[in-house]
Amino acid sequence: MKHRTPSQEEIEEFITTLQDHIGRENAIVARDLVDKMNLGNEGARRLRALAHEANEQGYLVCSGDAGYFIARDPDEVEETIGRIESQATEMFNRARQLRAIAAKRFGEGTQIGLGL
Repeated sequence: MKHRTPSQEEIEEFITTLQDHIGRENAIVARDLVDKMNLGNEGARRLRALAHEANEQGYLVCSGDAGYFIARDPDEVEETIGRIESQATEMFNRARQLRAIAAKRFGEGTQIGLGL
């Protein structure tokens, strides 16, 4: 299921809202940001899309356990990069594990598709 890309207006509103949240110590938790921006039921997903698009446009939007914020220094950026890389590694390892289980069950070389 493909979700729409945030509009430029939404990205600008996101960045404007984060201007009060510069530095990890001033982070805003996702739930509060969703409410503040009136993002509704798909709020968490919309926040991730907004952060992604803002990063694509050159903004240093970071996130972590404390919430979302604009990086104050390189260490905050590196911390966010480390978290993202860790998540990517976990996802890759899970995919590799699932592929191995499927190969055992269905035989090596089996094409694993969506079954549509």
